[in-house]
Amino acid sequence: MTGCEWTTGGSVNNWHALDTPVDFSGKYAASDGGVLVRKPGTGGTTTNTTYTTNSVSGEVLATGDGTTTAFSGKLAYSPPLKGTLTIVVGGYRITDPGTVSAGTVALTVTPADGSSGTLNLNTGIWTLTMASPIANGTQFLAAYQCLSSSSVVNSNQGNHGNPIYTMFLSQQGNTIQIVDSCSSRYDGYIGNVATNTSPLVAQFYVTGYSQGYNVTISGTLQGTWNGTTLSARTMKATFIEDGGYDADINGVAQ
Repeated sequence: MTGCEWTTGGSVNNWHALDTPVDFSGKYAASDGGVLVRKPGTGGTTTNTTYTTNSVSGEVLATGDGTTTAFSGKLAYSPPLKGTLTIVVGGYRITDPGTVSAGTVALTVTPADGSSGTLNLNTGIWTLTMASPIANGTQFLAAYQCLSSSSVVNSNQGNHGNPIYTMFLSQQGNTIQIVDSCSSRYDGYIGNVATNTSPLVAQFYVTGYSQGYNVTISGTLQGTWNGTTLSARTMKATFIEDGGYDADINGVAQ
């Protein structure tokens, strides 16, 4: 990179071992609040949605009163699957013929005496117009199938053991120490930084032991330097466990 010379030399106890007085110390976390150490190329989480077919039977849609001929309502579990609705009321059997997959379908009424009905497959709203009043106390009983969904949020954790959400970096001279949210510690060095680039960039390298694995973290620290303060600090690195298992780190200073 033009204008930068990367070294890890100098006294480890002397702040002036760095070419500039920049300090990358602080807590780093993912900008979206998810895990910090992630599977390569992924976000903080993945949402998987699964669908289950449920059968409903004996649902009471309405009750005759000896006078009413027009009935309407909405199925308790919507939307219904096409071709699965059956309504039994007195001597009538009313069914969805399964001719359409969405929108409103005309129901089939047996016996065919002029009674009719509709079902909206998107909303579960139904209507029935009977040729004559339904006897008082006679229930409209429905059976049908519907889909239910459930979502499982999976963390795209990139390390073994417990997920790592934050890393606290302490810098002294050209030495740095990182302690993660699982209390694992990593020690190493930061390269010299030139202030004539924007954003300025410093390479770093640390090693440690995390949850049963020797770990190397290598990458860059970046920030905006105005001559007196360092802002907009970020950490971009690779988290490498023994055995070649690696993950991404994209942290923002909190």
